[in-house]
Amino acid sequence: GYELSGGRTTEMWYDEIQKYRFNNPGFSSGTGHFTQVVWVGSQEMGVAKAVSKNGAHYAVARYYPAGNVIGQFPENVKP
Repeated sequence: GYELSGGRTTEMWYDEIQKYRFNNPGFSSGTGHFTQVVWVGSQEMGVAKAVSKNGAHYAVARYYPAGNVIGQFPENVKP
C-alpha cells in the first residue's frame, strides 16, 4: 500500500518551492508548507500522521517557534 512517512510528507511540502516567488516574499496558501519547513527561525518540528477508516492519509506538523510570520519572510525564507 501507499506509505506516507514523515520524510515523504516533508518532501512533498518542500516541493512547493517551485511555486514560491523569492522576488516577492510572503505567505501563500500554495507555498505555506514550504515556507514553514525552511523557516530559519524554527528550531523544532514534529510530524504525525493518521489514516482514516476509508484509507485517506492525513499528516500534521507543528513547529517551534512557529514561522510564516507576516513581515518576516525575507529573513526566514532564503533562496
